[in-house]
Amino acid sequence: MEEGEPVARSAIPPRQPRFDVKAESQSRRWLRPFGPGQWVYAGGWVDLFRAFQAEYVRTVRSTLGFEEFAFPRILPLRLADNLRLSTYRPGLTYGVVALEENSALLGFLDPLQNITMYELFRGQSLADENLPVKMIETLGGWTWRNEDPNELEDAIRTREFLRVECAFLGRRGDVPRLRHLVRQEITGFLDVLALPWRVVVGIGCLESPEMASLRAVAATPDDVPVHDVEVPLGADRWLEVAGCSVEADSLIDEFGITAQSGAQLASGCCGIGLNRLVHLFLAHHGFERSGWPQAARGML
Repeated sequence: MEEGEPVARSAIPPRQPRFDVKAESQSRRWLRPFGPGQWVYAGGWVDLFRAFQAEYVRTVRSTLGFEEFAFPRILPLRLADNLRLSTYRPGLTYGVVALEENSALLGFLDPLQNITMYELFRGQSLADENLPVKMIETLGGWTWRNEDPNELEDAIRTREFLRVECAFLGRRGDVPRLRHLVRQEITGFLDVLALPWRVVVGIGCLESPEMASLRAVAATPDDVPVHDVEVPLGADRWLEVAGCSVEADSLIDEFGITAQSGAQLASGCCGIGLNRLVHLFLAHHGFERSGWPQAARGML
């Protein structure tokens, strides 16, 4: 299947946003520039961050049985090698050093938010009764990516942003089903917020040759490694608000994770970007709470 090929659509017809989010947010002092790819968020932005974050986490935990974790954001350098970050996305990560002369790199800032899951189970053989592993994480804070300065855009593409990440691993046949269930929770949440959406064949933020090959030979949507969930942002423009992936075998093999039963394992992740979700909500519904969907007002 080809990148951008539709997989599913919402019952809400596509419509164009009606509000200039950047201008109005800055006018209200809800959004204030800080540094390249950085903003200070206040007012309605923070209210919506908290409301959407809490409601989505609550729903996924109660409906799908995910366990919530708080992951570290400074990761040891060996994990960058395990994920081949310098090969698949050179320059993506920020290194961490002590503020002293000739200090060596101490680690790097997490650009993905699911790496900790693999490190937690490195070298372990998992009992069948403990599968699948289902983790949801947001409390660790920002995700950092060293984005190209020419591609930074308002609060849509930034160098630090908030996400809620679902990471999971289990038997190979269970992982696509889990990806589908989490994706349904994401699109169901967009329905509650009265936002039109579509799901398309996507490309992962770490596009390995193995993932590209799987996408090229995929016969059905379930075979596609990455699904992107998008919401209209402007004329002929859809913005990705979430990505849902089934990872190739390489990560399970790289970290030496096995099943005691000998079953083949796979892993996956689904992340929803809160910066983009809030931006899209304001673009479609405006800044006056009286004009927001009742369900959204009830989350505040």
